[in-house]
Amino acid sequence: MLPRFSLQALILSALWALYYGLFSSITPGYIWLLILRGLLGFGVGGVPQAITYYSEFLPSKSRGKCLVLIEVAWALGAMFEVILAIVILLPFGWRWWLVASALPLFVFALMCIWLPESPRYDMAAGFRARAQRSLERVAKSNGKSLPKGNLKEEPKLPRGSFLDLLIPSYRRTTILLWVIWFVGAFSYYGVVLMSTQLIAAGSTCSGNAFVEAVSSTCVAGCKTLTLDDYIELLWTSTAELP
Repeated sequence: MLPRFSLQALILSALWALYYGLFSSITPGYIWLLILRGLLGFGVGGVPQAITYYSEFLPSKSRGKCLVLIEVAWALGAMFEVILAIVILLPFGWRWWLVASALPLFVFALMCIWLPESPRYDMAAGFRARAQRSLERVAKSNGKSLPKGNLKEEPKLPRGSFLDLLIPSYRRTTILLWVIWFVGAFSYYGVVLMSTQLIAAGSTCSGNAFVEAVSSTCVAGCKTLTLDDYIELLWTSTAELP
């Protein structure tokens, strides 16, 4: 993935999400809000690229542990959103909350300026000298020296395509991964959305009491969450910590 898209993909994804995140704060209606948040989701699709980029600079013996630890940032982000809701959403409204939620993306894009480009991308693109400088920079920051020798280009192989995932040798694994990720994402976001439903129902989720509470509180419109509700959401967000 990296030899094709490089670090620039991370910056572009962050700027894309920043643009539509800010733009959605001035949306004129609900339909436009759905459209703009959907477009923002394409920027969120660049998140896996960060993990690929990060793993390139990790030693193999600690790669698994470090990749698990980076997932802590996801949980901290969820908790940070709840804190923003307490500080901004309650007194100033949801538009300013969306603005505040998008601004960290600008900080991330700005910090990417100080990150080295992927050496693998530089080698694949023919920038051998820049790849050497990136490796020297990483070695210097770690107080190490590079192994002796010169960088060599890997033999060029034909690029794959999406249909290669469905060839007989990969088909079963591909389909299983699709099912696993769909079920995982569907269940995850179902639990996340259920949190606000439980709060709206007065934290009752047994039998008809849950259905009656939801129908009685949501017919006239959405229920505004209170400070206590957001504190409960903050506690439930800690469950995402590895």
